[in-house]
Amino acid sequence: MVFISSDPEEHKNASHLERALQQPPSIAVEHPTKEADGGDATAAAACGRCGIERMFRLPELGEDYSIMQALVSVEMVVLFVVSVFVIGGTLRAIDNMAQIGQLLGYPARSVNTFVSLISIWNYAGRVGAGYLSEMLLARYRFPRPLF
Repeated sequence: MVFISSDPEEHKNASHLERALQQPPSIAVEHPTKEADGGDATAAAACGRCGIERMFRLPELGEDYSIMQALVSVEMVVLFVVSVFVIGGTLRAIDNMAQIGQLLGYPARSVNTFVSLISIWNYAGRVGAGYLSEMLLARYRFPRPLF
């Protein structure tokens, strides 16, 4: 590969790239031992118990949660319960608006339009609130829960 450029910085980057492409990275392969193969049932049971214990253990400070740790964390359970109640309450209110419109004798087309508009504005409000809270967090470090 020949790279012609008048800029010395570009020439340096191109030559560095050429050297990196000529020397592939080394890969270390670990071969499992007989103990890690799970040759007996007690080792397999201990390994399964180890995974369950690891799932309920909190990660060290600064480390990320694994998927299973996140699923069983208190924060996820609270988020799930709150989401179910909030979304369920919103859907119940929208459903009640349709029933109220029907009971007041409005035409079905008007009721459907009204319920559709409520749903659209509900969605727009949720997206807008999320965007605004993200903007306030990024610009002014305003905490999202206080928003």
